[in-house]
Amino acid sequence: MSVSRFVLGCALALSTAFAVAATPGVSDREIVLGSIQDLSGPAAMLGSPVRDGMLLRLEEANAAGGVHGRKLRMVVEDTGYDPKRAVLATRKLLDRDQAFAFLANFGTPVVMATMPLIIDAGRPHLFPFSPHEATYSPLHPLKFQIFAPYQ
Repeated sequence: MSVSRFVLGCALALSTAFAVAATPGVSDREIVLGSIQDLSGPAAMLGSPVRDGMLLRLEEANAAGGVHGRKLRMVVEDTGYDPKRAVLATRKLLDRDQAFAFLANFGTPVVMATMPLIIDAGRPHLFPFSPHEATYSPLHPLKFQIFAPYQ
């Protein structure tokens, strides 16, 4: 192997390592996902099954090897369906837990209060449980919605 190929290979390996290190919530071993649910408030009868279903699916994915060898870890925060608590939970997930993406955040008031923080932090906002128009419009590369709008 020539010296230039060796140097190029080392540079490529280092750049890949730095790219992974620079992505919040992604390490060599795991990918951290955040989710904001109502587990204790008026919509807990819906929030708890959403959480449980996501955790079961992540267990299956991890048992099959995860994503590119990385285990998926979900950090779920209970908001009691309170937008103020949701904002605090979002900041915790962004700052302390370093969530890579947010999955299935629950409820229109909560989603409307937290989505700007998530998008401004450059994190994907995946499949919020809210059909509010702002969850898909204007189009944004970090917004992913599955619900039809209110109408």
